[in-house]
Amino acid sequence: MGGAAALIGGVEVSATVTRENNELVVKVGPIVARIWVVARSGGKVPLDADGRLRLMPGDSQSGVIEGFDAGSPVEVRLYSDPVLLGRSQVGGSGLLSASYEIPADVTDGDHTVVLVGESPESEELVVAWSVAIGEPEDGASWFTIFVLVPLGLAAASALILPAVLRRRRQEQAA
Repeated sequence: MGGAAALIGGVEVSATVTRENNELVVKVGPIVARIWVVARSGGKVPLDADGRLRLMPGDSQSGVIEGFDAGSPVEVRLYSDPVLLGRSQVGGSGLLSASYEIPADVTDGDHTVVLVGESPESEELVVAWSVAIGEPEDGASWFTIFVLVPLGLAAASALILPAVLRRRRQEQAA
């Protein structure tokens, strides 16, 4: 079964994951994310046998996420090899509704999606969840939960947070 992890202001916080209507529901502090897959041909894709989001290249990961700082930027990346899936702007009510296509050259296997945004308290918010790309394989679900999600979260923290914090300091100094 897929998992999720989160950091708020650089501190690890508890993330709960449930499944409803073929959607992954991730709750982290003030954030509630409802995430699903839309097939390249259209229509919602059911969760796989492990309860994870399973995508094929060309499919889109879609979601509605509430609880962000209104008007703040959000960046979404796919890890093992970092791939920028997209950048979005949170709406005035703190709601983000977006869809990000999986590129054709992404390798099959377990990956981590990392979303970086801003909490209502203007703290850096990083949420990561596991996804599977390609046709299902046997076994190794534990690998996703205990290795890839924390690894993706650590990579996002190390690669993304310093740049975002540097940009924020520059904006405040201006």
